[in-house]
Amino acid sequence: MADNIIIRRSRPEDLEQICALYADAREFMKQNGNPDQWKDSHPSVDLISEDISENGKGYVAADGDTILAAFYFEENADDPTYRVIYDGKWLNTLPYAVVHRIGVSKAARGRKVGKLCIEWAIARSGNVKIDTHRANLPMQRLLTSLGFVHCGTIYVNVDGDRHRMAYQYSLK
Repeated sequence: MADNIIIRRSRPEDLEQICALYADAREFMKQNGNPDQWKDSHPSVDLISEDISENGKGYVAADGDTILAAFYFEENADDPTYRVIYDGKWLNTLPYAVVHRIGVSKAARGRKVGKLCIEWAIARSGNVKIDTHRANLPMQRLLTSLGFVHCGTIYVNVDGDRHRMAYQYSLK
C-alpha cells in the first residue's frame, strides 16, 4: 500500500470516479459469487450524491487525484436497520459508528485499501457496526481478520435478498 493514500470526505468533483469505482465493485462481486448484493444499480448516483453533498458522510481513499475506494461512514449512528437483530445480539448497546457501501476500484485491488478504510473507521469510533451479504465472502474474511464478530442477521431495503450478516467491532 502506498504511503500517500489519504482518507477524506468525498467531493462533488469525485462523483464520476466514485460511480466508476462502484461499477468495478459490482463486477468484482459478480465474479466472486455475489451477483445479488448490489445488482446493477446500487448505490445509485442519487445516493452517492446525497452522501457527498447533503449529509457529508461519504468518504474516499485517494492517492493524489485517483479515488481508490469509497464508503459511507457515520459516527454516533442510529441506523434503523440495526435496531432489530435476529439470530443473535449486538456486542453492546454503546454509541456506534457504521460503515456502509464500501467499494474498491479495480486498480486498487491487492493494495489493502478496503482494510485501510475500515481501520480508519475503527480508529475514529472503537465501536463499529457493518453488514454484508451472505455471499460476500471477501468482505466476511476481511471483517473477521480485523476482529469483527458476526452478531446475527439484520434486514435492509436494498434488493430482493434483504437479509444481511451483521458484524460489530468493539474495543470495550
